[in-house]
Amino acid sequence: MARSTKRSIAIANPLLDVLEHQLKNGVLDYPSVNAAINGLLLYQGLTGKPHDITSRIAYMHRDHQDVIHDFTLEMNRRGVSLIGSFIRHVAERVAAGEPEPDPDTIIKRQADHVLDLALRWQRGDEKVWDEVG
Repeated sequence: MARSTKRSIAIANPLLDVLEHQLKNGVLDYPSVNAAINGLLLYQGLTGKPHDITSRIAYMHRDHQDVIHDFTLEMNRRGVSLIGSFIRHVAERVAAGEPEPDPDTIIKRQADHVLDLALRWQRGDEKVWDEVG
């Protein structure tokens, strides 16, 4: 009995480009795109950790998803990540004396923050890279 099933799935071109870019640059260490996709699915299966931000993005309007995908590809080409931006954003709110929002609000704000950065980048605002980096 076969251990794999061939399926036809659609992968957004910019996200496939991100995956190939990360493989080429050693960010991900898999022997192929297929192995990387299986590895990422295996990681999800082993950890069971929800992907709240990307799940929220999946419910956004297709145009918004498209700009986020393009922005993600550009981030990867530039070698930057949003993880520091997310942490800094919450820390700045707490430092300003605002209460730390509940986890659901943080997820919503992070997804909305990604969309805001992506839309600003799409309009040619290069200042987004100062905020990301």
